[in-house]
Amino acid sequence: MNQYIINFKPRHIGIFVHYFHMFAKPKPTDAHRRIYKVYRANLVSTKSISVWYPKFKNDKKTVVNMTEENVQRVKDLILSDKSLKDLEIEKILGIPKSTVQKILCENHHFWEELASRLEQNMEQHQVVPDVIDSAPSKKVDVSFSNGAKVELGNELTPTQVQNVPQVSWEAEEGSYYTLIMTDPDAPSRKEPKFREWHHWLIGNIPGSDVSKGETLSQYVGSGPPKGTGLHRYVYLVYKQPGKLTFDEPRLTNTSGDNRAKFSAKEFAAKYKLDLIAGNFYQAQYDSYVDKLYEQLSGK
Repeated sequence: MNQYIINFKPRHIGIFVHYFHMFAKPKPTDAHRRIYKVYRANLVSTKSISVWYPKFKNDKKTVVNMTEENVQRVKDLILSDKSLKDLEIEKILGIPKSTVQKILCENHHFWEELASRLEQNMEQHQVVPDVIDSAPSKKVDVSFSNGAKVELGNELTPTQVQNVPQVSWEAEEGSYYTLIMTDPDAPSRKEPKFREWHHWLIGNIPGSDVSKGETLSQYVGSGPPKGTGLHRYVYLVYKQPGKLTFDEPRLTNTSGDNRAKFSAKEFAAKYKLDLIAGNFYQAQYDSYVDKLYEQLSGK
């Protein structure tokens, strides 16, 4: 039987399993058991793991539209929205499902690329270690009604992010999650004496339905002071061990009290939370910040 061999870092295996099961046909249950067993074992991230899985047979249907352009189109679409299924990709791009499956299987290096982008960007911008000790393997999707999206360190304006965004992530049925948005650069990245200033905190979120979670701190948009340069705004999603009772004060969006000197690391340790997803953007002062300060002063 023809086979591929793939080398993965353990932290990347979970995302490979997810997408292989989404697109592989027939599903390699034995390979999945081997991969998932290693993933769950939490091996040291510097090691590599070789995984064998069956190679698709070439046939006339799957060879159709296997061009470099279509390969890149599929990859770009998945990178922009990793929740898409093969049938959805077929409808959006007009490429046969069998071709989509073959593209994703034969470009196996793509899975490591997908998993490593978050890690690379968080390390490059020092979210690791300023906010978290190591990057999660999954990205939380954050988008605003005006079309702005959070994309691994891109720059947005306070005006663009003033309203509550739509947030989603890959969630397990029956599980509860905590969502944190925090700024480690308060009042500036050079002198972060208020690190971290948290902007949003919601716990007991069933699945990824943020609207049904328990709001501990209401959403406050970005408010970097004038002349302090770019601030990093970090979104983190943690899986809870179950439904929790939080003893933090409930904070409104009309006051900045009790938001400074927050620590995502300490909060996670306190409630035994497991980091599963993240994302971040950067922003610097614009005219909306003055309005935000008025809001926080209770005016």
